[in-house]
Amino acid sequence: MSDNRQKYIDKVRKLLSMAQHNASNENEAATALRQAEKLMREHDIAHSELEASKLRADDMMRGDTDESRNSKWVWGLAWAAANVTDTKPTKQKGHIQFAGVTEDVQVALMFFDYLTNVVERLAKQYEGTRSQRNAFKMGAVMAIGESARKIQRERREAFAQANTTGTDLVEVKGALIEKTFGLRYAKARSFNVSSMTSYNAGLAAGARVSLAGQVGNTKRASIR
Repeated sequence: MSDNRQKYIDKVRKLLSMAQHNASNENEAATALRQAEKLMREHDIAHSELEASKLRADDMMRGDTDESRNSKWVWGLAWAAANVTDTKPTKQKGHIQFAGVTEDVQVALMFFDYLTNVVERLAKQYEGTRSQRNAFKMGAVMAIGESARKIQRERREAFAQANTTGTDLVEVKGALIEKTFGLRYAKARSFNVSSMTSYNAGLAAGARVSLAGQVGNTKRASIR
C-alpha cells in the first residue's frame, strides 16, 4: 500500500470518527460523512481497508507448536492450517511456528495439532512398509492442502462480493505478517514418493478429512 493511499485511508477514518463523535450535531456529522464518502469514491477505498488499516505490529504474535520434525508432510500441514486461519507458518530454532494476529495464531496451533494427529492415525491404519506409509502421508497432506486452499478461495470470493473493491483483507493481513516478522518464502519444491499406489490411497483418505467443521468449531470469524 502506498504512503499516499494510507494517508487517504487515515483521513477517511478520522472523518468517520468525527461523524460518530458529532452525532448530536446533525449538520457537522452529515458534513463529515459526505467528505468521507467522497474520498472513498474518488480513491476506491473499501470498508475492508479501513478495518485492515487498524492492524498493527503490536497485534501480532508467534505461536510455537513444539513440532521439530523436518518432514515435507508436516510442513505441508502447517501451510494447510495457515491457509484456513490467515496466518503464516515459519520455523524458529527448529520448531514450526505460526505468525499472525493473536487469535488467529491460537486457532492455527489447535488446527495444526488436529491435522497432524489425523494424518498419523490414518497412516497407522494403512498397511504397508515405512516408505509406503510416508507416501500415503504425502498423498493425504496434498488432499488436505487442496481442501484448505478451497476454503481460503471461497472465503476470499465471498469477501470480495461483499465489498466494492477487489482489495482483500486476507492479503492485507498476510503482507503485514510477512513485513512484521521479516518472512520470505521460496517457491515450493517438487517431491518424489516411493509408491504411487500408497500416495493415491493417501489422496483418497485425505479428501475425506473434514476441514469445514473444524474451522467452524473454533467459533472464529472468517474475516476479522
